[in-house]
Amino acid sequence: MQASDFPDKDQLTTAEALRFCRYRGWPISSSSLYINGIKFGFATKASDGHHYQFNRAGLSRFLMQKGVTPPPGYIPVVELAKKKGVNLSSMYSRIKNWEVETIQIGPQKVTYVSELSYERRRRVKERIPLHE
Repeated sequence: MQASDFPDKDQLTTAEALRFCRYRGWPISSSSLYINGIKFGFATKASDGHHYQFNRAGLSRFLMQKGVTPPPGYIPVVELAKKKGVNLSSMYSRIKNWEVETIQIGPQKVTYVSELSYERRRRVKERIPLHE
């Protein structure tokens, strides 16, 4: 499949949008495409009222955000909570109260935590020397 396989249209049909997503390296089902399209605003009802059309520029922006990876040393909050054996709500309050470095990535704004920053703050709070 090549980039020329996609017509130069602003609006894509469901089949074209699915091929476009697969070409960009994101395999997706049609139901997931509809849900994300409505949620992030790149899907609209067609003039017949029965089908959806997908805005090509909006879909491209969405796919670029999906491909964003966190910097090294950052892990999702859920993963850190499992790793440290702390429940999720306690982990979020620790992150907020200890002012741990966080970033939000992607269209769904997943929160990633700097593992090094968390560990340093934990050692300070628990009065463990940093050089150990």
